[in-house]
Amino acid sequence: MACKFAQPVLLIQNSSAMPLQSKILKHDMPSSDRTVQDRVEAAFGVRPCLWQVKIVRKILEQDDVVTIARTGGGKSLTYLMPLLYIKHGIVFLIVPLKLLGSQFVEMLAWNGITAVSVTAANATNELFKEVCPDLYVGDCKEQILLVAVSPELLANNGRFDNMWKRKTLTKNIINFVLDEAHVLNEWGQTFRPDYLKITSIRFLLPRQIPFHLASATLSPDLEKDVRKSLHFAEDMTSIFCIDTNWPNVHLVVRRMEHALNSFEDLAFVIQLHLKSGDPMPPKFLVFFNSRTEVQAGAEYLRRRLLPELRDKVKWIHSGMTDEFREAEVHALLVGETIGGAATDAVGMCAGCAGRSLAVDVTAILLVELCFFDDEKEKATAKAAQRAANKKQAAEGQLQPEASKHAKTGDSRRLPRSKRTKEVTEERPKIDKDMDLFINAENHVDL
Repeated sequence: MACKFAQPVLLIQNSSAMPLQSKILKHDMPSSDRTVQDRVEAAFGVRPCLWQVKIVRKILEQDDVVTIARTGGGKSLTYLMPLLYIKHGIVFLIVPLKLLGSQFVEMLAWNGITAVSVTAANATNELFKEVCPDLYVGDCKEQILLVAVSPELLANNGRFDNMWKRKTLTKNIINFVLDEAHVLNEWGQTFRPDYLKITSIRFLLPRQIPFHLASATLSPDLEKDVRKSLHFAEDMTSIFCIDTNWPNVHLVVRRMEHALNSFEDLAFVIQLHLKSGDPMPPKFLVFFNSRTEVQAGAEYLRRRLLPELRDKVKWIHSGMTDEFREAEVHALLVGETIGGAATDAVGMCAGCAGRSLAVDVTAILLVELCFFDDEKEKATAKAAQRAANKKQAAEGQLQPEASKHAKTGDSRRLPRSKRTKEVTEERPKIDKDMDLFINAENHVDL
């Protein structure tokens, strides 16, 4: 991992203070940064940057920590490094997506560290016995050092509440890591309310157990809100702001010219009637907000292909099994498929696609016309004109349609006949005596 980031600025910011117990976590992290870097490199195969070492020191000092760094920038390594310096220590990693939990478990397995991703499918007494041996009767096979879990399970599975009552477990908890911390309030206030429930954990655990908030897109206002929700102490909060620039991710904004449900604005993604032997388009993932949109969007893209290639475009969302999602993501990575339509269940959009600096990514944001300033100005002008017309009509200042047509020579008026004048001028005049003879009966002799 290349250390390409400038030295971070360490900030101590205020938050809502709570009574603190004395710090009791014992660790053997050496004071020499170089020694730490050597050990981490030997354990995980990557050499940490100095900012990563500083973050871990603050965690082991039991400070609450906020880390803001780009996707692929090295946040994940700071989740794992503390495990090297605390015997029997355990980290609880709260992840928004089950796929992320599985990836952490797989990564740690390669480094000889036992971890588990707790899901609704495997949340059994047997599994919790491995996490907390004295909670259930039976022999523990091997100590688990990292537990990845969704906020829903953490908030609603009673086995976790039972674990927090066991001092044999809580004394070994290094910290709680909230991955993708920006979604705590964003999702917690909308479609995943259980995110907000995890804030109560601070009242169930010894206060000195720290939290680590990590995100690539945590704005200052949002960061302040999240810290407040999790009751960060004013004198025990360390904030690390690292460069969040993605030099390999190129942002493009395109105006949507068609109806949302037509998906015609995706036509540029795949050449129409692409067939075997033709150059394939770049790998792509189109992200949607709902499962229904995912499937409809994928079907539109598949229809642009000849039948023999339609299985090269898949849709992926949370309604599918974990195994299917992982298999389809792998198929896209190795080139077995050319693209797909997905929700956030496969990752956090552009940052996930471009986490490797060796890969160039174009992130295209399709935006409805109503969100552009010039379109807003047009809409405002039209609304003002309609209001003015309505006001004039109410005041009687608008001319009646008939009068308007008369003045403007509107084509809806019937044309006047030109023959009337001509016929009148050509008609012969009747002699006066003849006229009297014809109309004699109307005359009265006096």
